[in-house]
Amino acid sequence: MRRPKYNDDYDADTEADSEDVLHLRGRKRISIENTASDISDEYSHLQNMKSEVNGILGIRDHDASRIKSYLREEKEIQKKIDLRSRETYQDYVIDVYKAFKQQ
Repeated sequence: MRRPKYNDDYDADTEADSEDVLHLRGRKRISIENTASDISDEYSHLQNMKSEVNGILGIRDHDASRIKSYLREEKEIQKKIDLRSRETYQDYVIDVYKAFKQQ
């Protein structure tokens, strides 16, 4: 950093202070970039896991979106029906999946 031409109040430590500030800003920027990178990596990992699960179940991506919408419709219907007759939530999901496959 160059010394100002007409500043009598120039402090010799100003240059060092400004370098410290730049260093801290750089560390903060790197931290934010690393966090964004970590989030991106985690999102990619989750997308890969989703693809693997769908592959195991034999569900294609467009079928997965159809299942989601079907589940939303089922949820609306089930609000009107008493779920106490079902023993477990797992049985409910299996029933929904079977109903979807019958379509």
